[in-house]
Amino acid sequence: TFNFYNCNIGLQGNLNELAQLLKEKGNQQEAKELENAAKALEQVENCKRPEEVKKKGIANRLKRLVEDLEDEDSNLYKTVNGIKNGISIAQEIVKGYQHFAKWIS
Repeated sequence: TFNFYNCNIGLQGNLNELAQLLKEKGNQQEAKELENAAKALEQVENCKRPEEVKKKGIANRLKRLVEDLEDEDSNLYKTVNGIKNGISIAQEIVKGYQHFAKWIS
């Protein structure tokens, strides 16, 4: 059984962890993008139904972020790729997003 709350908290943690690593390397813009996604997820923490989450537009925002994380030509991918543990954290974000996306579809 899918637990949206736990998935959401895990995604927030991974987004914030990667944002912190990016900040430490001086990549403020990319870090801000991840922090904003984590804050958006925080707004829907207590949602019980997929419709509530969809209404807030969080799914589309996360989808674009995940697409950037997977696109080898994107600045975000290149930046994350240059950080120790960056790719493994990004993979956790992608995995969490995939569970999230199934739930809201």
